[in-house]
Amino acid sequence: ATEGAMIYYTTDGTQPTAESTPYTLPIDIETTTTLKAVAVLGTDVSRVATAVYTITTAGELQHFKKITTLPTDKRKYLLVVNEAGKLKAAKPVDASAKGYGYLQVANVTEKDNVIEISGGNELIYTLEAANGGFRMKDALGRYYYQDKAFSTFTPTNDPEKADTWLITENGDATFTMKAADSGNVIQYSPKYHSFGNYGSPSAGNLYPMLYESLESAGIDNIDTDSDTVRD
Repeated sequence: ATEGAMIYYTTDGTQPTAESTPYTLPIDIETTTTLKAVAVLGTDVSRVATAVYTITTAGELQHFKKITTLPTDKRKYLLVVNEAGKLKAAKPVDASAKGYGYLQVANVTEKDNVIEISGGNELIYTLEAANGGFRMKDALGRYYYQDKAFSTFTPTNDPEKADTWLITENGDATFTMKAADSGNVIQYSPKYHSFGNYGSPSAGNLYPMLYESLESAGIDNIDTDSDTVRD
């Protein structure tokens, strides 16, 4: 909206600059793409705007089943809470403004403890075994750690900087995910509608449930009655 500003963008996940492709014509997106853009006016540069466009077919639908056992190395998971009867799954941190942030959420639905989502979905996390626990990698390939005393998550592309999360089942299909170094735990705040990385667990917050990818378990031909709209 700033007069004289130019928009520059990337479609390969890298951060856009004034050296990136200028936006002059509509952008054709035919495959799953992360689009990032900035506005530039002289030496002033806006924050990075990011949008993930998922192009999917019926064969790319993935199914995740709620588990009560410990996670498996390099399997895909959803972090889900039940807030007043509505299921909400964690989204990746939007760190474009400050370099850190909370895990916002998206509504999901389930049938028979199974959630169906499209392939390449941003809600998917990979848990990688490390140091007696797990590193958590988001759909953008970033790992997370807790910086100083903040209750936010800081993303990093370096797995060696990532927190190791010690995961235990709570006996009610929820899990405690505790950082090995700081002792911080992952909980969902109904007040702020996001997942935080808290130094002390709160009785008013919710522990996540874990839904594990059925595809990676080699289970095929899953029947579902849910309707999906596709382009």
